[in-house]
Amino acid sequence: MLIFANYFILVVRELNYINYKISIITATFNSQATIKQTLESVIEQNYQNIEHIIIDGKSSDNTLQIVESYRELYKSKNIDLIVSSQKDEGIYDAFNRGIKLSNGDLIGFLNSDDFFTHKNILNIINWAFNKPVNKKIESISANLEYIDSRYQIIRKLKGRSIDKEGFKKGFHPAHPTFYVRKEIFEKFGCFNLSYKIAGDYELMLRFIVKHNINNLYIDDNFVKMKIGGISNQNLKSIYKANLECFRAWKENDLHISPLFILAKPLKKVKEINFIKYIRYIISKWSG
Repeated sequence: MLIFANYFILVVRELNYINYKISIITATFNSQATIKQTLESVIEQNYQNIEHIIIDGKSSDNTLQIVESYRELYKSKNIDLIVSSQKDEGIYDAFNRGIKLSNGDLIGFLNSDDFFTHKNILNIINWAFNKPVNKKIESISANLEYIDSRYQIIRKLKGRSIDKEGFKKGFHPAHPTFYVRKEIFEKFGCFNLSYKIAGDYELMLRFIVKHNINNLYIDDNFVKMKIGGISNQNLKSIYKANLECFRAWKENDLHISPLFILAKPLKKVKEINFIKYIRYIISKWSG
């Protein structure tokens, strides 16, 4: 593990070190209960060249009012805040709108009920894209933690160096930790709206496996994600998500065994804290 990950900002920078503009895209819809923590985790970042794009799906609660209440604080931190609200076709449509509005060199996605784990995440991301290696870094990924409403860790999603063989075994980047050069979206396209649950998987598969972009894995926990997202709400959603993942291989002209549908969810088993997960399920049933 990179024990010194939080101290990258102390590294002596090379003459050609670039402070990339980082675009963080957050899709919101009636997110008043969680959006404050997301906004505050962006504001707390020590990095100086940030753009936060809020793509709202016409919320009927106080989501937009809460976002606007942070505008002056964003301005004081020199963070560009862009807000767009209109009806959309779902989260991947919102992400695509955010990409089109972005002015950054690097693009990532932070869900409206997720937050960064510490203040140096964007410094680490920028360091990674400046890392001198034989091949230009085109994307990065890291670790993620699923938490319940009491902030107990339900599942630890530990990443790894990702390649085609890793994808075949069910490994892929955790999408909220996946940051990509904007030029990659411009070259290979954005999210495929025909996918309702696994559009992020299809995009990462297309980028990393089909088009062989370079991905650097960083052994640090980047994001805490509230459990209950669309792809892991229940067994039916998990099954549908895995069918879409299987379909993504076919539609990108990539070969995968049908057993992949079983292998992918089985990989998740060892990542789950079952005692806390059962407690979470019971709390949901009891209201």
